[in-house]
Amino acid sequence: GRAQASALYQSAYYLGSSAGGTLGAVAFHAGGWAATVALGLLAVLGVVSITLYGTRVARAERRALIPATR
Repeated sequence: GRAQASALYQSAYYLGSSAGGTLGAVAFHAGGWAATVALGLLAVLGVVSITLYGTRVARAERRALIPATR
């Protein structure tokens, strides 16, 4: 129920923050600010890609549920 959803969200939030901080530190150590910015841009690109894919899948599913009117 709600408690499990909340626990899953909190776990993902803190694990993601921990992983992001660690990867950011590794990127900075390896290549300075340029590598850190590149990592951030890759993360944004990944989120945008996942969002666009999810939007297309949802749109296709809605179209499959709506009968053709033509």
